[in-house]
Amino acid sequence: MPDAPADPFAAWQQAQTAWTKAWSDAMNEVVNSDDFAQTLGDSVGATMEALQHAQRQAATLGAPAPDVLARLGARLTRTELRLDDLDAKVDDLAATLGTLDAKLDAVLHGLDRLATNAPNEASDG
Repeated sequence: MPDAPADPFAAWQQAQTAWTKAWSDAMNEVVNSDDFAQTLGDSVGATMEALQHAQRQAATLGAPAPDVLARLGARLTRTELRLDDLDAKVDDLAATLGTLDAKLDAVLHGLDRLATNAPNEASDG
C-alpha cells in the first residue's frame, strides 16, 4: 500500500504553534514580573489622579458632575422614546381622520344627490 501523502500544512502548523507558545511564554514572563505590576499600578494611579483633577477643574468652572450628565442623558433618551411613540400615534390618528374624511365626503355627496333629486320627484308626483 502506498504511503499517505504528507500534510502540506503540517510544517506551518508546527511553526505557528511554536511561535504562539514562544510569545505566550514571553508575555507571561513580562506580565508576571514585579516591574510590570509596579508600572501598571503607577499608570492606573496617574490616570485616576488626572481624572480627579479634571473633575475638580470642571466643578470649579460650574460644569455638572458626570453622574448628573448621565441622568440627564437617560432623561433625554426617555423623552425621545416618548416623542417617537407620540409621533406614531399622530400618524395613526391622521390615517384614521383621512379615512373618516373620505367617508364623510361620500355621505355628503350622497346627501347632495338626494337633495338634488328630491324636488324633482316631488314635482313629478
